[in-house]
Amino acid sequence: MNSIALLLFAYTRFFALQGGGDMVIRNPFSLLRIQGEGAKIEMSLYGARNRERWGILTYDRYDNTVGDMGIYTKTLLYSNMPSFIVSYAKKNFAVSLGYLPLLNFDYKYEANLKDANYLPSSNYDITRTGGLSLIGIGAEGRFRRFYGGTYVSYGKGRIEQTEFYPDTIINNVWNLKGFIPYAYLGGTLENVEFTLGFNPRVALSQNPLPVYPMSIYTTLALFRPSPLMDRATFEFIYRFYKKAGYLTDGFTVLAGLEHTSYNDFYFALKAGIEKTYLEEDTYIPVYQITFGQRFGGMRVFGGMEYQTVKYSRYDSDSGEYASVSENTLRFRAGLEIKP
Repeated sequence: MNSIALLLFAYTRFFALQGGGDMVIRNPFSLLRIQGEGAKIEMSLYGARNRERWGILTYDRYDNTVGDMGIYTKTLLYSNMPSFIVSYAKKNFAVSLGYLPLLNFDYKYEANLKDANYLPSSNYDITRTGGLSLIGIGAEGRFRRFYGGTYVSYGKGRIEQTEFYPDTIINNVWNLKGFIPYAYLGGTLENVEFTLGFNPRVALSQNPLPVYPMSIYTTLALFRPSPLMDRATFEFIYRFYKKAGYLTDGFTVLAGLEHTSYNDFYFALKAGIEKTYLEEDTYIPVYQITFGQRFGGMRVFGGMEYQTVKYSRYDSDSGEYASVSENTLRFRAGLEIKP
């Protein structure tokens, strides 16, 4: 039962928080699309550095105080999420093929609890590794200023969780596979471009979890909002966790500004908020920066994202509260060639 509860907690964060040692691309399908005409080859690498601090709070019956009975801090750094995209577009159509990381786990939880007398009461470790990648193929039709398309992606992966207790070891494995279709419509009106995308709920294993939730993706771009900015962007993603068996729906809102200088150096700044469920509805700030340099038909780019969140977690078995603080820095680096 503890394994199911922990997995449920983890998967609630899979497609929303992205913290706790797990990493996810919010809308992997958008990476496959090519704007304008021409061919594109893109290779990227994703990674993350995550730092967590847990303090277990419990009531001390001996001196009637609430103390910090046990603390652990863990820092993780990993970068094993490559992607590869090939796209080709003409005036009336576009096609694409991509290998994309969807989510990744590299997580370890260490508990060293103490009783009311500050003596060790229980120690255990939980490790979770694995992930899920997509192989997708897409086609897009174009008519004047409007376009519509679809991607059919096959996801396959594996997640392994091992719990180390003083007297036993519990190992669980979840094999993930399934097709995740995605469809979208969009267009350009004067200096405004919009896109609306959708993917249905998809069960990735025979167990109740994990499930990729039904999601709606909306993007809006305003060209030349000022002399100093090329584009102003707005993104909204809504995930129907309730329909996927999760605890609550979640969403992401991001707004940003983009600019390219005279020497083909460009940068983009974005900020927003995500709603997820961590014992209760939690709203998490998101900060992003993307930068790069163009050299003719080649573009070298990089990017970073930072999130910080604090919340409390209640253990119904022991009656203890955990005060949790997480800080996650994610990064992306890549090379794009568009002749």
